Amino acid sequence: MVHKNNMCVIYDSDIKYAVKLMNVINNDKEVPFGAQVFTEAEQLESYLKTNEPKILMVSEDKCDYKLIDNKSSRLIVLCDEEQQVKQAAEKFGKDAAGVYKYQSSAKILQSIIRQNQNAVGGVDNDTKLIGVIGADVCSRNILAITIAYILNEKKPVLYINLDEFSGLEHIFPAEEDNNLSDTFYIYKQSGYSYSDEIGKTISHCEHMDYIAPVHCADDISYMESHKIVQLLQDMGKKQGYSYVVIDVSGGVRSSWNILSECAYVYTPQAGDEWIMRKHRSMERYFMETGMEYLLDKTVKVPVKIEHSMLKGDFWSQVSLSCSTQSIREMIVSQISGDAC
Repeated sequence: MVHKNNMCVIYDSDIKYAVKLMNVINNDKEVPFGAQVFTEAEQLESYLKTNEPKILMVSEDKCDYKLIDNKSSRLIVLCDEEQQVKQAAEKFGKDAAGVYKYQSSAKILQSIIRQNQNAVGGVDNDTKLIGVIGADVCSRNILAITIAYILNEKKPVLYINLDEFSGLEHIFPAEEDNNLSDTFYIYKQSGYSYSDEIGKTISHCEHMDYIAPVHCADDISYMESHKIVQLLQDMGKKQGYSYVVIDVSGGVRSSWNILSECAYVYTPQAGDEWIMRKHRSMERYFMETGMEYLLDKTVKVPVKIEHSMLKGDFWSQVSLSCSTQSIREMIVSQISGDAC
């Protein structure tokens, strides 16, 4: 008799790595299952004859046809090289997912949780959209990126930048030459319904997942805002993201339709007189058009742009920024229980 169990089985010849990963999984309250290690093929085969774990996490060199043919468990392939991650489905079957082996344990945990959600077929139905707006583009970008950075420490986050000219290519480079223009195109070609090809346009870094900004500025105004919302909601649920942080620019048609669907909306606190005038114009428009509720849900956050962020390692500067701590405190109070 085969017993289904709530386990993640780790199969790796590197016993130190496997045991360390097992301990990380077993000690994390966010992971909804336990972990068990196998380093010998015979032991694993014997175990699988009478057990059906939810997830099989196997090092790439140990992944053989017997494991690929095991349809009862979700297969995660531990890849030695980052570029091999996206090739996992091609090499080991469409249901296999690749995970870079030597990244932080937090990122590996997020991948495990996301694949578990995909395996049970529902994914996270509580994906929350977080909107960030503001006339000061640089402050808005920093605020949105920092919010995504902080939230991603505990739960999986997707960052989306909707600027026509973001200038963020050095921070968010496109993987496989995919960017938001490709995402929109595939979505349109799919009849504005989600497809697996859309998920392939997502890029990854240690601090969050993202879709590289558009290459063609016209694509931002071309896509209707309600369709952007639908796309991002579908991506959040299908890919298992707890949050989608949307960096909303003025180039989006009727951007307030996006903000209306956001669980939280943030804007940098204006310090410059010209920026304050722009914010007042926006607030007046919302009041005159019956959208005062957007003002009620929008939280103003002090953001200090540190020019050192433009030099050296951007992510190190974000982690050390004095603004990050104040934003962290805001998130803890606003999004209670979900952030660190």
